[in-house]
Amino acid sequence: MYISLNQAQFVNALEKGFGRAYQHIEQNGDELIHDQLPHACLINQSYGSQCEDSRELAKIALSS
Repeated sequence: MYISLNQAQFVNALEKGFGRAYQHIEQNGDELIHDQLPHACLINQSYGSQCEDSRELAKIALSS
């Protein structure tokens, strides 16, 4: 499935954490959303520490 998000949709996808942001970067690169990546890598916006394991692997994949 091809995913192409604008900046607002990308930020929304980061906040929800369902993988659409990662798919967008894999398919389209990070040119249009490069400014949002450092914040997303440093501050997990969708992590629920009481019910989820760490998402370190996803953050590493997004930052490379």
